[in-house]
Amino acid sequence: MSTYKDIFSVLTTVLNNFIYEVRSKKSSSMVTSEWTVKDILCHIVFWHEIYAKNYQSQLDNTFFELPDNISTINVRGVETLKGVSTKSLIKRLLVAHNSLFSSIVEHNELWTPIVTGK
Repeated sequence: MSTYKDIFSVLTTVLNNFIYEVRSKKSSSMVTSEWTVKDILCHIVFWHEIYAKNYQSQLDNTFFELPDNISTINVRGVETLKGVSTKSLIKRLLVAHNSLFSSIVEHNELWTPIVTGK
């Protein structure tokens, strides 16, 4: 059975690989026909911060509401972060990641057990 710490370790490795790739690319390079490297970074930072706030609100027993409706949230999230430097976005991503680690791994008794395999 995997633990939250095991799964978070994999996520941390993937996140570090992603950050390495972002730093090695020109931020304006197109990754898809619509999104640049920076757009994807903005998207991932936005959602990492949303998840971090959501988990923290659950720990605090407070209500968390998404900042936009589900049909427009991805575009809005990217647009709100486009003016932020890549360096600052990476820092924010790591802060959100550490918050998630604290909320999920250090408080794992609050979350549903992980069931993997058969």
